[in-house]
Amino acid sequence: MNQRASVVIEIILFMVLVVVTSAVVLLLVRSGVIMVKAENEDISVLNAEFLPYERSGTVVMKEFEFCTAIDEQFHCITPTTHFTPGSEVHFLYRVESSSWNGDIALVKNYRITGPDKVVLLDVDERNNYVYQEKSTEKVQTLTFKDYFMVSPLAPAGEYTLELVLSNPLLDKKVTVTKNLEIGS
Repeated sequence: MNQRASVVIEIILFMVLVVVTSAVVLLLVRSGVIMVKAENEDISVLNAEFLPYERSGTVVMKEFEFCTAIDEQFHCITPTTHFTPGSEVHFLYRVESSSWNGDIALVKNYRITGPDKVVLLDVDERNNYVYQEKSTEKVQTLTFKDYFMVSPLAPAGEYTLELVLSNPLLDKKVTVTKNLEIGS
């Protein structure tokens, strides 16, 4: 029986030693004596979705066109895909997006590549919402416009615009790739 008691005492002493060692290490980390380097990015535990289901809904690009100009009522003036160096390239697009719990949020990113496939402009706005509103509708169609300037020194050729719209509430995105011609 003494042998069993000594084994139990050794186990208890070992557990106390582990707890005291852990407490000392945590105290040293908290006081800044020991620095911890995170290898992965911080992820909030409260932001996790514990049930593995996919949020239902869609993000669909309904219409896209290049224009020489767009008026205040979002009408494309002179639709074209041919532009000259030094001109403004306007583009108009309509997106249909589902709402999630009465909210719609859209993030816009785009990339322009030149005739030699080199990226000329890369707009990556992860948390910059182009649209974020409450919605009473399950699906809403939204119209947006934007433009960029073509350099007066831009070489002639076929350029590519890749537009990515995402709805972070639904974890859905749509990508549209359109070509335009720059020349005289």
